[in-house]
Amino acid sequence: MKLPTSLAFSLICCLAAPVVIQANAQASSNQSFGIFDKPLTNAPNLVALYESVSNAELRKYASVIIETEPLRLEALNTIQSQIGGQVPALMCSEPSSMDGIPASSRRVFVKYCNSVNSSAQKHGLSQGSFNRITSLVSSDSRVRERLQRQVSCIQSGSC
Repeated sequence: MKLPTSLAFSLICCLAAPVVIQANAQASSNQSFGIFDKPLTNAPNLVALYESVSNAELRKYASVIIETEPLRLEALNTIQSQIGGQVPALMCSEPSSMDGIPASSRRVFVKYCNSVNSSAQKHGLSQGSFNRITSLVSSDSRVRERLQRQVSCIQSGSC
């Protein structure tokens, strides 16, 4: 099964990796997003990218994460039960990541990717912005912390 060309950007990195969405609105600032736990880099170009991510953009991104987390969990559980084991690292931007999983699981995953794509568009994020923020969140703890604050703010209704 081929992913639609509209999904040519990276969506939430990986299906199997959890995103920590606080059930309690009083989120701890040191709690991280599981999908973004990658080593930090001190690349100079990340500083410029970091500075170019506004709180408004992060709020939109956080809204996508919050909205699609239940879909991610549902897709993960469905695929896990279909394959009878651990779900491989599935990435919306890499159709080859679906190699080796059954067609029924591919359909579930493509449906998830389409949902994330629709959510990103609904919240006003372009493909380029979504990719840029995904990259920054995965590589820069400062952006990750800002994102966590945005998630907490949205969940608590205080922003």
